[in-house]
Amino acid sequence: TMPLIITVPADLAYLVSERYDLVVKPLPFQFTPFDYSLIWHPRCEHSPAQEWLRGVVREECSRLIAKRIEDMGLD
Repeated sequence: TMPLIITVPADLAYLVSERYDLVVKPLPFQFTPFDYSLIWHPRCEHSPAQEWLRGVVREECSRLIAKRIEDMGLD
């Protein structure tokens, strides 16, 4: 085995740790959550394909965040 370290959201860490027999440890420092943003080139602002893709990404991220909040009992 090789010692490796990765930082991921806690719910993902615990889910994967069960499957692969990994050890989960809390971070040794305070971690401030951050926001995600979608950024695109101005020339793509009105592209129907880009608008569709941004909409799909927003919807899926919103769904995943809502599910995480529900799964963690924070709703």
